[in-house]
Parts: sequence; structure tokens; C-alpha cells
Amino acid sequence: MFAFSRTITTSALGKYTHGGGALSEEERRFYEVNGYIIRKNNVSDALLDEIGKRFVDICNGKVDVGVEIRLVKDASLKEKGVKGVNSVHKVQDCLHDDVFFKYVSDPAVTDVVTSIIGPNITAIHCMLLNKPLDANPNSSMHPLHQDFHGFPFRPPERIVASRQWRSLYGTGNIGFGTATT
Repeated sequence: MFAFSRTITTSALGKYTHGGGALSEEERRFYEVNGYIIRKNNVSDALLDEIGKRFVDICNGKVDVGVEIRLVKDASLKEKGVKGVNSVHKVQDCLHDDVFFKYVSDPAVTDVVTSIIGPNITAIHCMLLNKPLDANPNSSMHPLHQDFHGFPFRPPERIVASRQWRSLYGTGNIGFGTATT
């Protein structure tokens, strides 16, 4: 087994992060070395609760999402009569919804992203993934994939993905990472 490490001095900071922002020097160092950081409880529970309620309302047909937002459902569950939250795997193109956009524009998110890529932020895609409990273990997986080649901009060290993980049964963490090839 081989282990490699490198020491980054303060003067070496800046290849992947910008100073003077929301990241501490320790977070910047960690990001520079590892390409990601995790911030626990970065987004308020109130906002996450509002987004969660919106998701449930969308799944239950209480909100008209129009043509810009798409619901992705498991077809095998439709045959079983599963409806609502347990039938929806993701809400695609959330940027077009005022409630979901609150997450994208939340300073708790944008301040960290600005600390990584600078102030020129463009949100190109937003989706909410749902992992229904025991809905259909054979088809409810969201495979890992690489998005880099689909991004119309470069360089890769200035592309950031913000992910919010939250269980319906507890709070989650927010992670920021650089897109990789």
C-alpha cells in the first residue's frame, strides 16, 4: 500500500479557492488537497423543511410544476399502484421553481461556492433525488456518473457542485466538490 501526502502552505492556497470568503484557512487547505469539503448543518432546517414540504406537495399533485420541471418516476411502481412521494425518484430542473431556487440562491450555499470559484456563479442544473424506503430495491438506484463532459465551460477546477443530503428521518450535511473528468 502506498500513501502520499503533501503539505500546503498558506502561500500555496489559491489554485482551487479564493481567499477572504466563507471558508476558513483550514477548510481551504482541505479543499485544495482533497477537492471537497463537508459543512455540517450549513443550510437552515427551516429552508430544508420548506423544500421538503414543496417536494411532497409536488409529488401529491398539489403544485402545478408546468412544463419546465419534470418528475421522474419508477414505471414498475406504477404497475403496483404506488403513488405520491414513494413513486418519484427525482424532480428534474428544480431551478425553475421559486421554492427550490431558494436553496440555490441561499447565502449559506453561494458564499461557500464564491469562496471556491469566485463571484461569477452560474447555476445550470438542479435536481432533487428521492430514495424511497423499500419502494423497489432493484430499480431505485441512482447510478454514479460523471457530468464534466456535459458542462459547456472550463477550466474544471472552477466548476463546483453543491449537494445537500438530508434524510426525512434526520438532518444531513452539505458537501461541495470540484467536478472531475
